Amino acid sequence: MALGACSNDDNVAEESKMPTGQQAVQTVHITVGAVIDVAVTDDDTEWQTRSDVTIGGGKHTLTFTSGDKLFVFASVTANWDYWLSGTLSIVASSIDADGKTASFSGDLKVYHWEDGMPVESSYAFTDADPLNECWKHEAYLIAGDMVEGCYTIRNYWGYEHDYSKSLVEDDPDDESDDCVSTLMKTALRVLSNRSYETEYAGGEGPKMFRVFQGDPILDCTISGLTSGTAYTVTLLEDYDESDYEAHLGDIYSVTYATPVTATGGSARFAISLNDNEVGWNNYWSLKLEGGGETRYVMLGQKQVLELNKVYRVNRSATAP
Repeated sequence: MALGACSNDDNVAEESKMPTGQQAVQTVHITVGAVIDVAVTDDDTEWQTRSDVTIGGGKHTLTFTSGDKLFVFASVTANWDYWLSGTLSIVASSIDADGKTASFSGDLKVYHWEDGMPVESSYAFTDADPLNECWKHEAYLIAGDMVEGCYTIRNYWGYEHDYSKSLVEDDPDDESDDCVSTLMKTALRVLSNRSYETEYAGGEGPKMFRVFQGDPILDCTISGLTSGTAYTVTLLEDYDESDYEAHLGDIYSVTYATPVTATGGSARFAISLNDNEVGWNNYWSLKLEGGGETRYVMLGQKQVLELNKVYRVNRSATAP
C-alpha cells in the first residue's frame, strides 16, 4: 500500500495546471464521513484466520470511538506534484449507534514538491469538495488509544507504522482479556486505500472513506517455554526452505519491543505484520529469546496472509 505522493518525473518540468480565475488556498477545512468495516475473521483452523472491538459471529469488529483521528492524503488529479494532507478529528456526536459510521473534521494543508522537497503551498480548487479534484485518496485510522510512537508522518504525507509496537500480551489472570481486541484498538495499521466514494456505483449516497482494512494478525499461544521467563519475540519470513531452516528472515524480520512472559510453560500474545512485506508461498517462523535461551516456532509455508484476518498459532517452541 505504498503512498503515491512522490514527485512524478514526467511532471517535474510541466507548468502548473492550476485553474485560472480562482483564488488559491493554502488550507482546506473539511468534514468527511467514514464507514469502518474492519471485522477480522476466525475460521477455526490451525494457522487460521479468525478499536472498540465487538466480538461475535466468529469476528472481532473494530468500531469508531471518541478520540479517534484520520490521517488523510490525496493527490491533486490535474498535477500530481500538489497534494492535500493532514489529520482530522472525529466528531463524537456523529458516531452512529453501532459505531461503524462517523464524521471527521479539520484542516488539510496544500503541499507541493519543489526541487525534490515538499513545501507548504496553495492551489485553486473549483469543486466545493476539494477531494473530488484528487485521487489516490488514503485515510489511516489513528485510534484514540493507539500506543505512543506507533506511527510517524514523513514529509507531510507518508504514514509510517512502527511494527515493533504491534504486540499485545494476554493477561493469563484475566479471563475477559483478549489480546487480539486490544491490539486492534491500540497498535493496528488500518487503512482506507483509494476508496473515497459513494455507496453505490451509480453515485447514490454521499462520498465517504470506505473499505477500511487492517493488517494481518497472528493470535499466538506458544508452549514449550520456561515459566517466569520474559521472551523477546521476532517474526521471520524467508523465501526458500534453506533460509527458513537457518532462521535468516531474509524477506521480513521484525523484533517486537514488548516481551512476553511464560506462565505455566506457555505464553499468549497477538502481533500484526506489514502487509506490504507479505509474499506468496513463503516460509514463516517465530523466534523467542530470553533467559539465555532461544526457541523457534516453525510455522512453515503460507500461500498468503490476508488483510482483515486473524491467524491462530497454537504451537510448541523448540530449541534450535
